Amino acid sequence: MKWIRLGSLFFLASLLFFQSCESEPYAQGRYIYEVRCSNCHLPDGRGLGKEIPSLHKSKASPAYWSCLIRYGQSNTIEQNGVKYIRNMPANTDLTAADLTNLINFIQNEWVEDSQFVALDSVNQWLENCPQG
Repeated sequence: MKWIRLGSLFFLASLLFFQSCESEPYAQGRYIYEVRCSNCHLPDGRGLGKEIPSLHKSKASPAYWSCLIRYGQSNTIEQNGVKYIRNMPANTDLTAADLTNLINFIQNEWVEDSQFVALDSVNQWLENCPQG
């Protein structure tokens, strides 16, 4: 009887462990994007023509993304040779972890040659932002 209880306990613990593993590694970043970014950049990341930049094939560095998303920008944004004059709002309420998840999602979804971004890197970049 004791072995049945131990076996059942082990089974339940392993079931909980495997169900807690995220099947989509960028789910948190996707959620933040859908709630905070997709209204302007659209759900597919293509932006709005010459009004709001596409996120596809962006050549911006993750350090640039960190500062831009956190502090916004009120002057011209140039991307892939196109100038956008619409303001990018600040997102100062997003934590460094939120920014890390968001940047990893955007890069994985739309940026060629994307690189995984670590939380420590985002924290360091935020300390060195021109606006910060």
